[in-house]
Amino acid sequence: MSFLGGNLANIHIPSIGGIKKQFSKADQIVSEKMAGAEHTKLDDDFTKLEQQTDTYIDMQADLQLKTREYIYPNPTVRAKMLTDSGISKLGVGVTSKVGVLPIPEKALGEGMEKGAKKLKELEKGKPNEYADSLAICGESMDRLADLRKAMEDNVLQNYLTPLEESQNKELRDVQQTRKKLSGRKLDYDCKKRHGAETEEIMEAEKKFSESYQGAQMSMNNIIQNDTEYIMHLAALSSSLNEYHSGCVNVLEELVKELNAKKEEAARRPRQDFAPRSLQEMTGCGGSNSLNADTNGSRGGNKSRGPSRSTSPAPSPWGSPSSTPSNQGTPAPPSRPPSRPPSRVSSPVARVPCARALYDFVAEASGELSFKEGDNIRLKKKLDENWFEGEIGGKVGMFPVNYVEVVVPLP
Repeated sequence: MSFLGGNLANIHIPSIGGIKKQFSKADQIVSEKMAGAEHTKLDDDFTKLEQQTDTYIDMQADLQLKTREYIYPNPTVRAKMLTDSGISKLGVGVTSKVGVLPIPEKALGEGMEKGAKKLKELEKGKPNEYADSLAICGESMDRLADLRKAMEDNVLQNYLTPLEESQNKELRDVQQTRKKLSGRKLDYDCKKRHGAETEEIMEAEKKFSESYQGAQMSMNNIIQNDTEYIMHLAALSSSLNEYHSGCVNVLEELVKELNAKKEEAARRPRQDFAPRSLQEMTGCGGSNSLNADTNGSRGGNKSRGPSRSTSPAPSPWGSPSSTPSNQGTPAPPSRPPSRPPSRVSSPVARVPCARALYDFVAEASGELSFKEGDNIRLKKKLDENWFEGEIGGKVGMFPVNYVEVVVPLP
């Protein structure tokens, strides 16, 4: 059924309980802000984690914006700068009617260096390969900006200015001679048509002839000046070659340093993280069931993923995975999944899906590989031990005990 061109199944109507909850939240916020009502204070560790997360989010958004400006410079602003009086070049700190217009590489480098500084301040001296990598990238971007500035100066000095001077002089001569030719032609034709005296006609014809020859000479000078024009192009090409060669050297060094940092970060063991329970934060006891769940998630009785040697059953498609081995299959992680299952906010149009509890590597065609925490769309259940699902456009089967069903199949 459609309603005003839309599908009623896609319209989310909040429940009465949801509306009451929103009113309760608003009442608590107003009471805390206006009347200083008592509220739960989050611990320092949570606040620090929140600050680190916000720093990452803000920094990534800023870098994304500046990277887009670097790849797609604002043509309107740059065109505006070129038309402003007194502005003859693009560069860092050039002031025009639209403000200071930095080179895109410079802006991106400053954003990276700023992000690196914030991360190092949050870590308080602890090693952070990402912060170091951002600082290295920022420094390289500064070098690229310097190369760009030098290139712009060279192009201005060795190409644009000589070309502009040459064009202004030659074009001025051509315009003057052609304008004079047009006027003397009209004067000659007029006297000839009205039957002026012979001496006047001869004088007008002489001047017309002089202008005619002068206009030809001035235009020929432009056409025959290829050597100078090629020299200007060679100067432009030389400036661009020096610029791009310098950029290649800078970027090659940058890639080597970042690859080294990437390997260094990969070698550093990932610290196990277990979130604190609400009871641990507040120091108050809770219900037995809640404490049991908390202890189970933080204690030593963590369940590991099923090994391929204890695969649930032979593959229903007859693949070799019916008798898999442990060899070549990494053990599932002992830590809790890094990403929580996706939550569906609307009670309608729920798509059957599952969340991967452990890594699964396909050993035969028809099987579906995935990583811990991946969300898999369930298509059907082949038997009590195997699902068929889809992830990233790929369809295949996988063991039931490697995933947690979030939205069951109908």
